[in-house]
Amino acid sequence: MHVDFHARPGETVPSVYDPGSYIEALDAVKPDYIQCDTKGHPGLSSYPTKVGNRANLAPGIDLLRMLREATAERGIALYAHYSGVYDMKAAEIHPDWAIVDAEGNPSKAYMSVFGPYLEELLIPQILEIAGDYGLNGIWVDGDNWAHCVDYSHWAVDAYRKATGQEPAKPGEQGYIAYRDFCREGFKQYVRRYISAVHEKYPDFQVTSNWIFSSKMSEKADVPVEFLSGDTAPMNAVNDASFQGHFFEARNMPWDLMMWGFQNVGTDWNLLDKQTKSLVQHCQEAAMIISMGGGFEFYNIQYGHGGVIQRWMIPTWKELAKFAREREICHKGKIRREVGVLIPFERNEEVKTVFTPSDATRAAIQWIFALQEMQYSTKVVFEYQLEEKELADYQLIVVPASAHLAPASVKRLGDFVANGGRLLVDGPCAGFFQDIAGFKCSISADPKLFFVEANGKLAQGESRKVSFEAPSDNLEKTVYRANYCDGQPEPSYFHSALGKGELAVLAFDLAATYKNCKTETMRAFLRGIIEKRLGFTPAIRVTGTPFVQDIVLEKDGKLLVNLINMAGDHAVKEIRQFEEIPPIGPITVTLSPEIRFNKAHLVPEGKTLQAKELANGSHQLVIDRLDIHTVIVLE
Repeated sequence: MHVDFHARPGETVPSVYDPGSYIEALDAVKPDYIQCDTKGHPGLSSYPTKVGNRANLAPGIDLLRMLREATAERGIALYAHYSGVYDMKAAEIHPDWAIVDAEGNPSKAYMSVFGPYLEELLIPQILEIAGDYGLNGIWVDGDNWAHCVDYSHWAVDAYRKATGQEPAKPGEQGYIAYRDFCREGFKQYVRRYISAVHEKYPDFQVTSNWIFSSKMSEKADVPVEFLSGDTAPMNAVNDASFQGHFFEARNMPWDLMMWGFQNVGTDWNLLDKQTKSLVQHCQEAAMIISMGGGFEFYNIQYGHGGVIQRWMIPTWKELAKFAREREICHKGKIRREVGVLIPFERNEEVKTVFTPSDATRAAIQWIFALQEMQYSTKVVFEYQLEEKELADYQLIVVPASAHLAPASVKRLGDFVANGGRLLVDGPCAGFFQDIAGFKCSISADPKLFFVEANGKLAQGESRKVSFEAPSDNLEKTVYRANYCDGQPEPSYFHSALGKGELAVLAFDLAATYKNCKTETMRAFLRGIIEKRLGFTPAIRVTGTPFVQDIVLEKDGKLLVNLINMAGDHAVKEIRQFEEIPPIGPITVTLSPEIRFNKAHLVPEGKTLQAKELANGSHQLVIDRLDIHTVIVLE
């Protein structure tokens, strides 16, 4: 459970003191751990801190102490929600501590990681929380996503000392080097507060919200104990999918927090938040659990610091039951078969240092497309290409990217030569010219086009790739208008290379799929992947397009997660709904390479009878899927 409220100026904390509601929630939900408010983005601490800036506290009440005592009695871990870089009160009191932008304007909210804030406020408060209150750990909010390219004298002096140079401004030569310096400065800041607390309290667990997530695709080189983030309140099932795929690939413990409400308006200070229903909570939980992650839910407390929504406790109790029935998935790893490469790329167009790059945003659309095509998909970071893990994959997709290291291109070429299958999105075509033996150019502006698959057309609009290649290597299924007339144009290049196969699209699939998701486009991709590249998934799910499958490996078992993606979860105008249409029957076909002695469903406890096919495959049938089930293959 996550309960924070970002205490605001003029607000009394707690505005209503009802410790019984916390006790009732703890006893009903029985969480493994709680994350509770200690300091939010306004910078006001919601407990009687001796070293920080207090909120307006109700006399004689210490909500944090009460929670520590209540959780300790029940064997429940207690973690702090604490805003890191984002501290408006510190910026007000100490404007000299703030980040300064390229125009010389100090931030009114964000602290410089190079200045005194770290040693004079943040670390003393973490030590106070760990020591005086005996908490088990901390979830540092408002951290990497609040860190900007910093021109404060603290940052500039540190850069001069390290390099002997002046920091470059946007558009100037050397700007990327300075962005990287600020990037490393943030990581060093996190390392410092981790080491400071571990010197005195070595068992205190620390994470920085969204570190090494889709915002940071480099190798994890900061010793956080776990990874964590909070999903978007709307379209949260899909958001959990792509964020979870990034965390799962890190080989570290991780969790995701779902927001238990959606915004009605746009002002986060207002109380117009619509609480989600049980089925919404469960569908979002299912996506996170299916990837092996821990699951958190967030109880809205804005505007009434410290109040538990008592009326929601029965719902949370059922949610906890739903999650615990699926605990078999926890810390499972997605089976390596279909991989989406995440090139390391900086987002150079924004002031904040850690935001998803264009390559990451493209990869997100590929994850959506592949999962919606019912291919269990795993993320592969570019740095992982060095770790010789590619041999386990049958198919790798390279999304659009402006950056791909020559060494990475070579490793992907070796992957194909050794029997792998590679599908490259159009904007990356140029990286593979030498390997594949074609020449290409990419249009500067997007163009409208229509792709044919199974006698139907799918609309797209993106930059187009022109190939100079033999006609036999070009599949021509693109038309300029929404009818099949005239000479079709190339839709992709294909070639056999060594023992493997390569296909390169003639357009930007990610840019197209983001704005126009169609079954025809998925049929087009399926034709390339299965007919041209020769890939067949080891576990195939059929019967309805509304089911997604994620295959985990854990303790010698395969866990085939089936998630019902029907319902209104992606419709932003629908804030709350009470029903997800059940789907089924669903057929799961296991290729001969999948060896098992027993198949049963969790949490239903039902044994499945496998039907053997003539080619040695086996079929399992699930008559009905409500939200989520796991086929356990032993």
